[in-house]
Amino acid sequence: MKILLFILFISLASGLQIDITYDSTAVDAPTDYKLAIDAVVQYLEQVFTDTVTLSFMIGYGSVDGHALGSTNLGESIYHLYPQDSYFEMRSLLAARATTANDSTALSHMPLTDPAAVTSHNNNNHTYYLSRAQMKLFGQSVPGSTTDPDGFCGFSSTASWDYNPNDGIDDGAYDFQDTVKHEFSEVMGRFLLVGFQLQPGILGYSLYDLFHYSVATGNRTFNGTVDGYFSIDGGTTHQYRFNDDTSDGDPGDWASLPGDTNNVNDAANAFTSPGEVNLFSATDIMVMDVLGYTPVANASAITSISSPSSSPSSSSSIGFNIDNAEGIVIIVLLCALAVLLFGVICLYKTRPSGPQYGGVRSEAV
Repeated sequence: MKILLFILFISLASGLQIDITYDSTAVDAPTDYKLAIDAVVQYLEQVFTDTVTLSFMIGYGSVDGHALGSTNLGESIYHLYPQDSYFEMRSLLAARATTANDSTALSHMPLTDPAAVTSHNNNNHTYYLSRAQMKLFGQSVPGSTTDPDGFCGFSSTASWDYNPNDGIDDGAYDFQDTVKHEFSEVMGRFLLVGFQLQPGILGYSLYDLFHYSVATGNRTFNGTVDGYFSIDGGTTHQYRFNDDTSDGDPGDWASLPGDTNNVNDAANAFTSPGEVNLFSATDIMVMDVLGYTPVANASAITSISSPSSSPSSSSSIGFNIDNAEGIVIIVLLCALAVLLFGVICLYKTRPSGPQYGGVRSEAV
């Protein structure tokens, strides 16, 4: 017997929670559109254990009132906030170091600002965090606590396949993994590579600290060089970054024809119809060293089939139980939840083709 159990804690909730709100453009979005977004929320809440609540505003064919680019499958917008210093950024990461990847990453992050050595423009630069990252690190965020942490929009004209678990239909695009692509950018998966959010001041993100040059193996803050992701000082060459002289975001993976290193990944800069683009172990590693805490078996968790019930903006913790022993586990969990919380709810392209939208962000 396969039972999909969801326990919704009314109070004392722990773990990542993602709240979804739809703007006016999504009123007429297909039901499957919203059900698939619910499935992505459930996936991310299973993969990451951090006690933080993030909120996303979702559009349909637009993002925060702006129409999507004609070839873009998805776009995201989020505010960025300047930080006091590199040392502060490193300290924030150190305070959240819980995994082996975190330890490796920190051991290769110097105590002094590496951008002060490699940067240009008279070293006039600053580091930025997104609103979601600030909440993750326990910092106060400007504005109302009800303000969205990011805005995401997805194409209203693309042919979508909403369930990647049975493959992606010919001619259709993988919707769930497009959502993961944009959500993870709002959560912090973006390079700035010197982009000037404030005139005359080069901007960098946490992710920029894991950007290395293919040619030299050294950390680089230049988005025009051929670069790759590494957490051990450049020794281990992980996926290649997209060169920002082409279309797409510099913080996405290169996905050029013949590039076998980064094939079919949710964080690719480009995709093609009929491809399943899973959120890979490398993508989870990225989120790990950016401050999020994955569960031990995170890479084994696959996409969740869109639920058959009505879409909801509530968040829940879900897992699959496939055998008779699961019934005993369910009974015990139900008894424990009732005792502690009182309420239980059971719920049953490549270049020249479509791409993921560029980062649109503002310094605040």
